Amino acid sequence: MTARKEIKKQHKLQREEQRRAVHSARTKRRLLALGAAVIAVAALAALLLALAPWSGSGEAEGSLPALALAIGDNFFRPDTISVQAGQEYRVQLINTGQNTHDIWFAGNDNQSATSDDVRSDPIPGGGAASVKIKYDNPGTYHFVCTFHAGQGGTLVVEQPSIPERSPQ
Repeated sequence: MTARKEIKKQHKLQREEQRRAVHSARTKRRLLALGAAVIAVAALAALLLALAPWSGSGEAEGSLPALALAIGDNFFRPDTISVQAGQEYRVQLINTGQNTHDIWFAGNDNQSATSDDVRSDPIPGGGAASVKIKYDNPGTYHFVCTFHAGQGGTLVVEQPSIPERSPQ
């Protein structure tokens, strides 16, 4: 091989090495930018979660009686919950399953797909959410997961107990 061909070969190898170095540097910059964006989004989400108790309609949502309801893959636990008529409750939903679930409570008219229904947003596996419910009339109502046929439960609305009068 002549000296000229040897030099051309070396130059070609150097150019390829430079291109790889430039490509590697661009990839590193992009990964760093992506990592910074992920950290920024996570920080924003944490801030929103931290401020969530102070947002809303001004009503102290923390003062509402809370009911815990676990949603698993094809079940609710407990599958029957009881509340008192006229009282507003916060239902804390924890998705213990792997699939996405939600909850849909039939409203005071005890009919599904009407304007008084209460429905959560979809909850991914391992996620949590809460909804507020209030029923005025005693009776038996139903709730379901709209993602999975047959997955449902019962809500029993009881008449509020009247305190006994003390003898005078």
